[in-house]
Amino acid sequence: MFPSEVSGIAFTADPNRPDCDDVFFLRWEELDRFEGEREVLGDRIRDRTRLHRVWRRLGLPDVIDSDRLDDLATCPARRASNDAADGACLQGVAVAPGLAAGTAWVVHDPGEASGLESGYVLICPTTDPGWMPLFAGARALVMERGGVLSHGAIVARDCAIPAVVLPGAIDLLPTGTAVRVDGARGTVERMEGDARVD
Repeated sequence: MFPSEVSGIAFTADPNRPDCDDVFFLRWEELDRFEGEREVLGDRIRDRTRLHRVWRRLGLPDVIDSDRLDDLATCPARRASNDAADGACLQGVAVAPGLAAGTAWVVHDPGEASGLESGYVLICPTTDPGWMPLFAGARALVMERGGVLSHGAIVARDCAIPAVVLPGAIDLLPTGTAVRVDGARGTVERMEGDARVD
């Protein structure tokens, strides 16, 4: 076991300590000093957590040119960028075939997902193995980032649920929106009323 894992376990052993994931917002040398500098390092963890949230919302370009790295510092917050944002049918990238409909449920972090009822369409930034429990109740998956070989696409095909990559999906499809996902065509259709597959 790595020292950071040991420290993370120690964090959870005491309810007055930060969340176990907070260990990843400390530098290696700060782990050893945590007990003696709890207040200072606790503030540092909170600051770094806030920065991490901001960085995750940056609207990074599809291609990063090494000659223009300074431009990354001025990227605006991610916004809906689909050309058909005002229309009912949104065109994305097909990554797992199938047709399904349901109510959109936006989830930014799988650890914060609660109250999900089976039959939702999962709308998320991207996925990794930590998202696996959410696939069990999902009718379809719409990710903002990924491709046919991304984690979400592979798992969606394994679970036989349609999946589409749609940049800006979180802004375009807020929780509660009735949607129909066509994973073969790469489309997500916003619907009025109940979302049913004919």
